[in-house]
Amino acid sequence: MRRVLPLVLGLGIIASASACSHQPRRAIATGASTPAVTSPDPVAVATRPGPLTGTWTSPEWGVMRLTQLGTRVFGDYDWAGGQIDGEIVDGRLHFFWWEQVPLGQPYSSAPPAHRGDGYFNLEPGFAGSRLSGSAPASVTLVGSWRYEVDFSDDEAFTRSKWTATRTADLPATYQYQPPPYGTPGALALHGSGRTL
Repeated sequence: MRRVLPLVLGLGIIASASACSHQPRRAIATGASTPAVTSPDPVAVATRPGPLTGTWTSPEWGVMRLTQLGTRVFGDYDWAGGQIDGEIVDGRLHFFWWEQVPLGQPYSSAPPAHRGDGYFNLEPGFAGSRLSGSAPASVTLVGSWRYEVDFSDDEAFTRSKWTATRTADLPATYQYQPPPYGTPGALALHGSGRTL
């Protein structure tokens, strides 16, 4: 009996310790109506490209090539060697854009007059709830953008638009290596904690 009691007590302590060390699960924001905690890197949950992956034509900025992995969307566009990096949250693709630096360079390397943020509204039933698969060829993104100097001015979004229509899959030879997630680093500029 003396040996059984310490063994039972020991197992109880181990079970209690493992229950206390359990970390809360992090959820990826998927456009659901319940609040979710966003993963530090939404690519971490991706297993294959999502529906925003493809070639898009924008009347404002030329051809865009986007890759969606999980809720993260990144790529480049023709105007001034532009780059885009963002995340799908609550039915919107919130992104940072920057230009006039070599591809793969971070947001902070672009001159302040050539970087900013923006968003695309995503169609209901398409946005965020589908983290993988292909988008129909006729999907159109509609949103807006602003310069970094206008981050404190939400009205800046009403002065500029950004639209794009999906025209094709990405070419098999397409390669774009984005900076590490969070590179836009401009989230720190939103010190008040507000989002795009």
